[in-house]
Amino acid sequence: MRREVRLWDADAAGSSANTPLVLADRVWSVAFSPDGQTLLTGIERRRAEFWDLATGKPRLPPIEHERGVYAVAYSPDGRSVLTGSEDMTAKLWDAVTHRPLGVTLQHHGTVYAVAFRPPDGGMILTGSGDRTARLWDAATGRPLGEPFEHPRPGAGRGVQPGRAHVRDRLRRRTGTSLGRQDRPPARSPGQASRPRPCPWRWAPARGNPARMNRDAGSCSPGART
Repeated sequence: MRREVRLWDADAAGSSANTPLVLADRVWSVAFSPDGQTLLTGIERRRAEFWDLATGKPRLPPIEHERGVYAVAYSPDGRSVLTGSEDMTAKLWDAVTHRPLGVTLQHHGTVYAVAFRPPDGGMILTGSGDRTARLWDAATGRPLGEPFEHPRPGAGRGVQPGRAHVRDRLRRRTGTSLGRQDRPPARSPGQASRPRPCPWRWAPARGNPARMNRDAGSCSPGART
């Protein structure tokens, strides 16, 4: 099995931009620094690694978790990074020294998704296999209000149902939204609605995504995503 990250030229489809970065284990997540000079990778071997894109070499030391790192994100100012792990925590780190900033966000399941709220990064959003997404104060690590609860697992794994619900609750609670890009495009009058594709759920044990068909009555397994 190849354990590498490749960069691709966005202007030349299919063209690799540089030599692949070879990692020690399976890669679950990646994130660019705001200046585009560093790549942060979350891997199965209980850590996240910083890579200098000019040299293709890792910047030591790596960030350590007790289990695999499934989610990584840079703050908008590039001064800190956020990681989410199978050890049921999300943690905040200094992007230069790679030392923990003393903020540990606790869930009751694997943390599959993490994000900072732009433009100041003062708020953090996490999604977990415990069926919740939560907002946190980035400075104190305190939860902001009650969690967004989902009726089934997959809160942070890119599952579409509930997305609008979370967006609306975020707007009511903070006065902000997740952005216009998260809104579905309006249909023209009389235009038939397209079949909704069944969501994907990542299956780490098998190393590949599996289509969830339990909602076959409300989605189309053959529809394009």
